[in-house]
Amino acid sequence: MITLQLNRSGLGEAQINKLRAIRDAGGDINDIGILAMEADKSFNAALQIDPKNWEAQFVKTASMIHWPADPVRDNETAQRLSSLIDQQETMTPQPGFVQTYVMLGEQYQKMGQFDKAQATWQLGLTKFPNDPALLKKISGQ
Repeated sequence: MITLQLNRSGLGEAQINKLRAIRDAGGDINDIGILAMEADKSFNAALQIDPKNWEAQFVKTASMIHWPADPVRDNETAQRLSSLIDQQETMTPQPGFVQTYVMLGEQYQKMGQFDKAQATWQLGLTKFPNDPALLKKISGQ
């Protein structure tokens, strides 16, 4: 079962990578949309097997950030990132966890909640002191 979960999550990540390559090459928006939906289905399948799969949750949520603004989806994305931060507190710390704080702050910024964005980045700095991405966000760059 774990192998199936990893395969589904890995497939979703591969689809996201292909989507980025097509986008960066100026490819067809329809192809990008189809790959985005397929990747989302792959992550959902991995999460059905293990709802606590941090990596599948993270990559799925990271892809949601790039969707057009929508109040319902934006709130869902912020909630997912906040839940990931809560989950990280129960796990062995990993350097990649800093990205959750960066992205949640960016999501709050996208939603016009600038105070929450700053507070999120400050919280991230308590966990990851001197992280360049967080320091850049705090300084407004």
